[in-house]
Amino acid sequence: PARTQLVRDLSGICDRCETAYGVVLQRLMPLKMAYHSRSDLVDAIRVFVADSEVRANFKPSQLCGDAAILLDRLANNLDSLKYSIDIRKISELKATLTQFDNYDLAFYRSFDDFAMELDNLATSLADPNLFEGDVLERMSYVRSVIGDFQDDLAETVRSVQDAKQRLR
Repeated sequence: PARTQLVRDLSGICDRCETAYGVVLQRLMPLKMAYHSRSDLVDAIRVFVADSEVRANFKPSQLCGDAAILLDRLANNLDSLKYSIDIRKISELKATLTQFDNYDLAFYRSFDDFAMELDNLATSLADPNLFEGDVLERMSYVRSVIGDFQDDLAETVRSVQDAKQRLR
């Protein structure tokens, strides 16, 4: 039962990471659809940055909070979880859970940095005195920032999935 619960908890961590990723991808669609229009892009960025539901998906307690609980259980000599795992794999499991525990804060900070950068770009793009060449450059940069964030997020989700597979 303890081992089954461990697998269920690890699956839950991965599922929450994938869900958060999916929500972000969905919420980025209006931004991508607005790439053609400066004012539409500024409006779409403002809506995205103000979306508290997206940010809530990245709170540490929402993503990998179970990892810290599992680490505590593995440290407890009275918990059956510690004895349901091959002794040779416990250190690997602890390292992976610590990695999970670090991912959630990284996700949260990464999202906040991304949202702040988008907000600054929206402010810049909203400036009516901005030269047309600068507008096009900043709009292109918005595409780049969004693409980089998506790539980083996808890589992190893959890392979480890979770590889970290593523990099976």
